[in-house]
Amino acid sequence: MTEIRTKPLGTQGAPEPVSEANPLAVAVSESGGIIPSVTTATAAVLTQTACKIYWVTASNGHGTEITEVELNDSTDDGGIDRWGVYLGDNVAGTSAIHAIFDPPIQMNNGIYVDLTNATTVRVTVGFKND
Repeated sequence: MTEIRTKPLGTQGAPEPVSEANPLAVAVSESGGIIPSVTTATAAVLTQTACKIYWVTASNGHGTEITEVELNDSTDDGGIDRWGVYLGDNVAGTSAIHAIFDPPIQMNNGIYVDLTNATTVRVTVGFKND
């Protein structure tokens, strides 16, 4: 599995590397609690309220099929894609990915997980409602 630290679309600066000085095994909220998560294997609405996304884990179990995963700021895929990734064949090292967002991605309308070509994909999103 590849683990990267990334920034939301539209922000400046390069991703910061994960290091022993900055372990990110568990995402923790401002209040000190563990961020709740929801897992889906199909396109789905995860929440219908404003929230912040702290992390995403996605995997593609189909070795020869490229899958696109997008997080859309809406409840029906009608909003803005705030984050996306391709997983699978011909995309080196990306059959699974864990991305931590610092700062978290602000979603104003909810989270719609849009999956394209997703026969054997699992997506888990760690978020906190505002």
